[in-house]
Amino acid sequence: MAARAAEIVEIDNNESDFDQIRQSYLRFYDLNLDEFDGVISAKAPSYVVRHRNHVCYLMHTMSCILRYVRIRFSEADPSKLSDRGD
Repeated sequence: MAARAAEIVEIDNNESDFDQIRQSYLRFYDLNLDEFDGVISAKAPSYVVRHRNHVCYLMHTMSCILRYVRIRFSEADPSKLSDRGD
């Protein structure tokens, strides 16, 4: 069997506010990983990476979005809490 090599590619993922979250998704989406034979992503936003041989093994939900929604809608009318999605 041929030897295999793996490399972790670290990308800045600032989740301090919604605009930073959006920018992180765009950075991952625009990332060119063509030099690699395959890509395995495991958490948001890495699953938006575009690659011909991309496998997504999602182990972590988008907790940053959930935190943002809870902060943004913290003063919501209790009768509308089901609209928050959490």
